Amino acid sequence: MTTAVIAELDSRPVDFSTVKFTAEQFERVCEANPDRSFELTAQGVLEIEPPVGVESGNYESELLGDLVIWNRQTRLGKTFNSSTVFTLPNGSKRYPDAAWVELSRWEAVSRAERKKFALLVPDFAIELRSEIDRLPINRSRSSVFSIPHSASLSDRKIIKTKP
Repeated sequence: MTTAVIAELDSRPVDFSTVKFTAEQFERVCEANPDRSFELTAQGVLEIEPPVGVESGNYESELLGDLVIWNRQTRLGKTFNSSTVFTLPNGSKRYPDAAWVELSRWEAVSRAERKKFALLVPDFAIELRSEIDRLPINRSRSSVFSIPHSASLSDRKIIKTKP
């Protein structure tokens, strides 16, 4: 078995837009590169996500903390951090900065699927936009969580850090 490892080539970005990945190939790339963050578009394009700076990381942590505290008080669902990949109905594999899924929808996901990138659209997703993010791209990225699922339309929020 060949292991795919993503690496920088002469400090130039690698263009994966012409290479189409299957769901299985995506999972193998993720397993072989646990220190990297990847997303997969509905068209099979691999997107490599950069790490965030400390300020954005702090905001992300605070938002997730608030979501977790609210959920612990209400016990209405499950919360997820920015490392959680959701498989959406269009086949894309995305991870918001923070997400929440209503409890009955979570319980409908089998234990085996929970260990994978389950087909599950968050009921609530937060995308944090940092100073270096471009708003049109961020809106596009967060709009993928608006795909209708069986019960409702996912809510999405874009929160901008300091100007």
